[in-house]
Amino acid sequence: MKSRSYTYWVVIISLFLAYLLAIVPLPDWAMNWRPQWVLMFVFYWTMALPYRVGLGFAWAAGLLLDVLEGTMLGLNALTLLIVAYVTLSLHQRLRMYNPIQQSGLLFILALVALGLSHWLRVISGQIEPVDSMYLLAAFSSAAIWPALFFFAAQSQARVHKQLMKSSRLILASASPRRAQLLAQLSFKCEICPQDIDETRHEAESPEQYVGRMAEEKAQSGRSLLLSQPGVLIAADTVVSLDDDVLAKPESAEEAESFLLRLAKRTHEVRSAVCVLASAEAGVVSTIGLAVSLTRVTFGEISRTEAQRYWRSGEPRGKAGGYAIQGIAAAFIRSIEGSYSGVMGLPLYETAALLKQAGLDSLPELGDERQ
Repeated sequence: MKSRSYTYWVVIISLFLAYLLAIVPLPDWAMNWRPQWVLMFVFYWTMALPYRVGLGFAWAAGLLLDVLEGTMLGLNALTLLIVAYVTLSLHQRLRMYNPIQQSGLLFILALVALGLSHWLRVISGQIEPVDSMYLLAAFSSAAIWPALFFFAAQSQARVHKQLMKSSRLILASASPRRAQLLAQLSFKCEICPQDIDETRHEAESPEQYVGRMAEEKAQSGRSLLLSQPGVLIAADTVVSLDDDVLAKPESAEEAESFLLRLAKRTHEVRSAVCVLASAEAGVVSTIGLAVSLTRVTFGEISRTEAQRYWRSGEPRGKAGGYAIQGIAAAFIRSIEGSYSGVMGLPLYETAALLKQAGLDSLPELGDERQ
């Protein structure tokens, strides 16, 4: 079986059913449900497979639906594009809230999306501004969305737990600190660093940049999972100040300028982690991408101290030109967020993603680890 073929077939079949609902003759009362059904299909698969059902996929699906419906107004394309964009943006953040909060946010998201669909159809003349049957269908559909989200999340986790046949863990990074942090969670890993282009795109935010770097590293190492089942983890860390990314210093002068800029100010450290898993040879799926945000406040640093710190050798190869676990701890007045995230691998987010892939850092009851 080719990589990703199983999940793509499931998506294709779901969309095919959605298209059938759009073109088959239905009673008048059921006509109002068809846009909601299509939106729910796309919403479910965007949540279940967030990094496969992307914006381009949603746009293409909407255009095809427009053609099948004969509207040719781009209503479905626009609606599905917006729904997919918002869903992708909220996918990881939703898991930060408890189930009640998640349900409320998803219900609001559904009402907004279905309200948008209703408004577009009103201005295009397809329906009346006040259509009680359509509004009832939209409200009922919105109530289903939270259940769809939980079903998608649970289905994804259950499938990975059932199919995972190997505890093989690959770290797509040469960072010894990340390997040490994984060992802290009782995981042994293979070290397979990936070399990618780390150029930041124009107008790319630090969060977008670090997420893209982690995902590209993971995709670069995807072939490592094709021949043998296992889990691959990739990560990246960026230090930013005033939206400027402070990369790894290439000279003593640059390292000194970094520290002097950070002195007596609060900067942000983002660490992204992306996890892939293969349950059988040739079938690789994306478990997810998570980004941690930590705010670090430095105290006063003199130019002489910055120069002496460079001579220690510690800043070399470190994002932002410092290592929180080393001598630079003397510069740090306070930290708000993940200490391990500043080191390079946010352990809370990492453990959660690995657990979804079937790897749990905690021993089973009755299992005595040596």
